[in-house]
Amino acid sequence: MTLARAKSADDFVAAASVFEERWIRVLAEFESELAIGNEVAAAKALVPIITNIVDDLSQHIPIPLADQDLVFALAVNDGSEALFSGWAAKYGFARGTVAAIAARLESHSATRSTPLAVPAGFCKEARQVDYSSFTNAVRTQQRIGRAPLDLIRDALGLSTTELGAMFGVSRQAVDQWRQDGIPSKRLRAVGDALAVVELLERKLKPGHLPLIARKPAEAFGGADLLEALAKDPTATRAAVEASFDWSETT
Repeated sequence: MTLARAKSADDFVAAASVFEERWIRVLAEFESELAIGNEVAAAKALVPIITNIVDDLSQHIPIPLADQDLVFALAVNDGSEALFSGWAAKYGFARGTVAAIAARLESHSATRSTPLAVPAGFCKEARQVDYSSFTNAVRTQQRIGRAPLDLIRDALGLSTTELGAMFGVSRQAVDQWRQDGIPSKRLRAVGDALAVVELLERKLKPGHLPLIARKPAEAFGGADLLEALAKDPTATRAAVEASFDWSETT
């Protein structure tokens, strides 16, 4: 049974087992840290582990090149919050975390034709963790050492092509910015966009920003957040800082 041929969660976990042996041992060690109840320390220990698991699995699951950056970021987020997912509830924290990551990667692969139903439930380990404190700590750890462009892209759920379009440049230009640095004439626009993203991530529930960013808002004259940032990032930042009323209507 391969990941692509799996028809159920049980089949999928069985197919994923070929990847998971060494990671299950590492995650089992993390569970002991989790038991202490320190969400910040737990997140600090978990995020590097999850990032390495995603990197490992992504070498075996084919993702279209144009989607790789975004899917990688989503998989890191899913893995970091897998403790609260049905995967962990049904298969245990360690095995469920590996399965959650593989499921995210596989859902975007060229071989998956039908969505895989995610198990329901809530695992016992999650009951000893404050969800809000833990997810906030996870997001803080995910930001450390990462470039502003990647933070903006991942928070808004954009591909690199879409990120470039928001700043009026091509995907290739964004890749060049990553390599050589953001041009001085673009620094203010990127800084304003980053400020908007960070402010809204603090205000909104985890995972809601990509959806809300695509909904028209009166604060932006009927445009959505992405359109507003593309048109005038400085004015958009001022509007967001002045009022959050538009986000509470979703």
